[in-house]
Amino acid sequence: MDAAIFDNYSKYPITRLSKLGLHLSTIRFLSEVGLPEWCAPNMYLGEEDCWLPELLIQNEKLAVLGSDRDDKQICISTTSNEVFRLNNSNLDFVATNPALFGKALEEFQICINAAVESNDTAFTDNNIPSVFLKPFIVWLTDNEPKALIKGSFWQSTLNWLKYT
Repeated sequence: MDAAIFDNYSKYPITRLSKLGLHLSTIRFLSEVGLPEWCAPNMYLGEEDCWLPELLIQNEKLAVLGSDRDDKQICISTTSNEVFRLNNSNLDFVATNPALFGKALEEFQICINAAVESNDTAFTDNNIPSVFLKPFIVWLTDNEPKALIKGSFWQSTLNWLKYT
């Protein structure tokens, strides 16, 4: 990821990641590169009460990476390494793995930054013109098409921003 996009990154403890049984590539990414501590769409990633607390939802063992704007937990599956948002008792798909999640956050932030440069209230008003979000949609279509399926995290985020 481009370090200039985000101010700070949460790098997760390698010992905790290893205990979760995550794939080696996931452990490396989360411990060496990390995820932004804060980023659009109002996500906080990293240490909360403790690093990577575990949950069991729908027979899926998850570890909490952080939370979104509605305090819904962003989690990683300890078996598939997929990233989900815990939405009540539903698991909304976010990304195939943390590296693609990080890249999606970067691509999204680039679009938001461009929109805010054009209109400094665009994001706070939840109204990002489609022209600014189009590169993100293209990136998701090419790299993470499952993230655009109805009920996914990114699809609901785009609806929240009134993407048409």
